[in-house]
Amino acid sequence: GVERGVARQQPIAITGRQLQGPQLCAFHADQVAGGLLATRHLIELGHRAIAHIAGPADHPDAIERKEGFLAAHREANLSVDPRLIVAGDYMEQGGEQAAEQLLAQGVPFSAIFCANDLTLWGARLALHRHGVRVPEDCSLVGFDDIPASRYMTPPVTSVRQPIHQMGRLAAEALLGCLRGEPMGAPQMLPLELVVRGTTAQI
Repeated sequence: GVERGVARQQPIAITGRQLQGPQLCAFHADQVAGGLLATRHLIELGHRAIAHIAGPADHPDAIERKEGFLAAHREANLSVDPRLIVAGDYMEQGGEQAAEQLLAQGVPFSAIFCANDLTLWGARLALHRHGVRVPEDCSLVGFDDIPASRYMTPPVTSVRQPIHQMGRLAAEALLGCLRGEPMGAPQMLPLELVVRGTTAQI
């Protein structure tokens, strides 16, 4: 790829992707584990009919988050109704349209794992429009824990990515390479579930 080509001429540190090569160091968060954390939280709260608004079908992070959603169900010996997995686009409008689709098809659900926080914002608007209360009638979990999510009403439960840690490690790797130190192996960084007000016991 382009990154590997550039890395032949100068060292590169990549965040958010898993790549390997000479003079190339990658720092990536385990997106499957993040989807697992989010969905496991909902299952532990008693939810059994959990919907998933996915990200773009060709986006690696979205694919991995969906795999985490499915893995949490396998872990709990729960089946997944395929009608409760709908496509989003990582944007508010996509989340809104996906939630409208979920509501229109009439398959019951008590929670939604949204592929990112922007998707959740849109989904919550659609739920509000239909008189579905969050979290009383439907719990929502997002992904990324972007700063505005903690100021929503109610504040958003979300999977936090270690963005600052990734940036710091990438800078340290580049500085080390400039000092003649070898680039390290790709590192997978842990994610954290931040529980706030959009999830509740069923």
